[in-house]
Amino acid sequence: MQLILALFSLCNLQNQKQFLSFTCIITSLFGALIFFEQSAAAKSPEVEAKVLNHILGKWKTPKGDIIGFYKCGNQLCGRIIKTTSGLKTDKFNSNPKLRKRSVNGLTIMKSIKKGGIFKWYGYVYNVKDGQTYKGSLQLTSINTAKLTGCGAMGICESVVWKKIGTNVARK
Repeated sequence: MQLILALFSLCNLQNQKQFLSFTCIITSLFGALIFFEQSAAAKSPEVEAKVLNHILGKWKTPKGDIIGFYKCGNQLCGRIIKTTSGLKTDKFNSNPKLRKRSVNGLTIMKSIKKGGIFKWYGYVYNVKDGQTYKGSLQLTSINTAKLTGCGAMGICESVVWKKIGTNVARK
C-alpha cells in the first residue's frame, strides 16, 4: 500500500497545477498490480479486464512495425497494421497459395491465452521466414511488452515493443 501512495504522491508533485494526469494514474495502478500480482485481488475479473484492455491497441516494434492487438472471442489476437521492412507480401509462407497475400493486415498472433495477470501464451507467425512459433507476450511496464518466440530445441528470441495507441479494429 505504501508503494501505491508513493506513486500517487510522485505524480501529484509533477502535476501541481493540474489534476493527476491519466498517465500517472495508470502508472500507479500498474505499480499496484505488480505489487499485488500474486494476491487474490490481482486475479479478480475487474483487474484482469483492465490489464487486458490496456494490452489492446497499437504497439511499435524495435524496427518500426506497428502491431495491433484486439479481442478475438475470449482470447487475444495480433495483426500487422503497418510494416516498415519493405516486405509487401507473405512470400516466405510455406503454403504457396498464401504467398501473394498482403503482409499489412495479416494476423500474426492467434490463440493467445492468458497465462497470468500480465502474460499471454500462444502462437506467433514470423513473416520473415514463414514459420509459426510458440510464443508469449508479457506486459513489462505500463508502456512496454516483451514478445518471446521459441523455435526448435527451445531456442528463444525476445523483443520489446512500445505502446503507441488504442483502437485497433477487430479483423
